[in-house]
This record gives sequence, structure tokens and C-alpha cells, in this order.
Amino acid sequence: MKNTFIFSIAALDSFGKNAIRLGIVIVFIWIGSLKFFTYEADGIVPFVANSPFMSFFYNHPSDYKSHQNKEGEMIRGNHQWHKRNNTYGFAYGLGIFLIGTSILVALHPVAPLLSMVGSILVFLMTLGTLSFLLTTPESWVPSLGDEHWGFPYLSGRGRLVIKDVVILGGALVTMSQSARLYLDRQKQKKTLNDRSKNMKTIEVPAKAQVSTESQAIFEQIQKKLGKVPNLYAVIGYSAHALQGMLEFEDRLSASSIFTAKEREAVNLIVSQVNSCDYCLAAHTALALMKGFSKDDTIAIRKAEVTEPKLSSIVLLAQSIAKNKGAADQVLQDNFFSAGYTEAALIELIGLITLRSFTNYVFAATAVPVDFPLADTISFD
Repeated sequence: MKNTFIFSIAALDSFGKNAIRLGIVIVFIWIGSLKFFTYEADGIVPFVANSPFMSFFYNHPSDYKSHQNKEGEMIRGNHQWHKRNNTYGFAYGLGIFLIGTSILVALHPVAPLLSMVGSILVFLMTLGTLSFLLTTPESWVPSLGDEHWGFPYLSGRGRLVIKDVVILGGALVTMSQSARLYLDRQKQKKTLNDRSKNMKTIEVPAKAQVSTESQAIFEQIQKKLGKVPNLYAVIGYSAHALQGMLEFEDRLSASSIFTAKEREAVNLIVSQVNSCDYCLAAHTALALMKGFSKDDTIAIRKAEVTEPKLSSIVLLAQSIAKNKGAADQVLQDNFFSAGYTEAALIELIGLITLRSFTNYVFAATAVPVDFPLADTISFD
């Protein structure tokens, strides 16, 4: 039970990184939008006016102290001064920058390189914000009679600024995550291109090109699935191999210890270990049909499942596939602690063996994928 709980917590890694990204996007959109309102534009004046990197945006930065408005206060004379000072022009530009940066950060799944640039901008922007602790006197409690003033006694403004240390760390996480996803996709493209150039082409056979035994099997597959998937067709070059695979699959599915969803989870994690684009595409589609969400399939492929029993299956299957059967003993113990028996372990090995077979066929033949491609994922 203890290990199961710890494994569940460990699986929150990916969720945590996504939460950091979402948090940055929400904060920057929200704060960026507020820059178009007078009270927010007035509120950042001490920071900007005292900054050696930003004060040039204002026309009269040294005069700000006699023209400050409190939040919710509207003194017309001060408001007019801020107009002449370019207080609002700068705030509008900053708002647009913050919102634009947040959009870049949010593009991680579809444009990781742009998202990495967005995270770099967040990092640099946050460094600028933290510099206000050094340049803005209002960041520290003033000497007004209390013995506690100056460093390290942060004022309200200072306490607001120091929290950006968290965003600084978050930006490092998101930029690294986006860079890794970009590199992984580039590596995948290169691998596919190299394979297509150097590998002997194995054609997907038409029905008339295979034996009569395989033709009969094709007809059964057609009735069951509505088509003969390219991978099955290629395996059909050998009627014995195709028939054996299907019979093995049927036996493992009939009265199985594992549910249909659990079996699909095994298919996904094993195919991920073996980098089988075909099986990842096919079994992502099947997993969605069996009730998993797209995010669920990605979590399974990353072995970051939060549900304890399913996590015990996925982690053990990953370990077995990676280590040629020599599973991590802790993961095997966790599997048994989750309520599974020795029979379940043997059946799990059978499922891994079956999926490894199709993974290897794809690796050897580079058969064209005739299912929607699964998303490329990054491992941080």
C-alpha cells in the first residue's frame, strides 16, 4: 500500500509540469490584460521609473512620487500627468507583450520551438521584475518609526515581486520541456527519413499476392475490423505467423484477468518502449474507443498513470519490455500488492510478447501507418 501510494505521487510529475505551464499562461494573460486599466498602469510606475532598464519609456520618471494614485483612486491632475508621462502607453505595450508571450508558452503541444521562445521571454521578463528589488525603494518597508525597516523587510510591493522567483523556476521547466519535445520530434523525423532511405522496401501485399490460407484469414479480419490493417497484411506473407498471432491474441483476450482498457494500456506502453509508430497509432485509436482520453494515452505512454492499479500494470510492463523480462523487483512487488497474482504476471508477459511481435514487424518492414498518427511525446 505504501509503495502504491508513492508510485501514484511519483506519477504526478507530468501533471505538475503541465500545471506550471498553465499557471504561467493564466498569470501572464490576466496580468497582461490588467495593464489596459488605469489603476494597474499607475501601480507599476515606481518600478518602471526607478529601473535603469525601463525608465526611458517614461517622459518624466523622476517626478512620479508627487503624482501617485492609490488603487481605486482617481485624481484628475495625476491622471493627466500620467498621460503626459507615457504611463499608459508603456502599460498598453507591456500588456500586449505579456499576452503574446503567454500565447507562445501555450503553443507547446503544436509548436514547441515557439513555446520555448515564449518561456525564454518569460524567464527574461521575470529577471527584470526581480531586479526591482534592487532598484525600487518602495520594495522595502520605509523608516517611519518602526524598528523593522529596509532589508530584509519586504513591503507589499516587495512581497509581490519576490513571488516571481517561482515563475522564474517555472519558466526553466517549461522551456526545457518544449526544447525536449522539439528535439524528440526532430529525431523522430530523422529516424523515419533514414529508415526510408536505407531499408529494403517491404510492400503491403494485395490479397492476390498471399497464400490462400492468408487470403481466408484476410476475409475474417475484414469482417471483424472492416479492413485489413497494413501490418496484418504484411504479417500475412506468412499464414502461420498471422494465424498464430491472432489465435494468441484471442486466447489472451478471452476471459482475461485484465480488462480491455488495461490490455490497451499494456499495448501502448510496450509500443512506446519499442518506438513502434504503427502500433502507437493503432492502439491510441483503440484506447480512445475503449474509453481512455487523449491525455490518458499520453500519461500511459510516459508511465505517469495516477490510478494505482493501472499504474502497477503499466510500470511493470514497461520494466519487463525494457529489460528483456528482468523486471525491477520493486515494481513486481508493487504489482502483487495491487492484488494481482502469479497468473496475472504470466498473462502480462504474454501480452507484452504479443505486442513486441507486432512492434518488431514494423521495425523490420517500416510498413505504412494507416491509422491517425499518435502524438510525439517528450520525456523530461
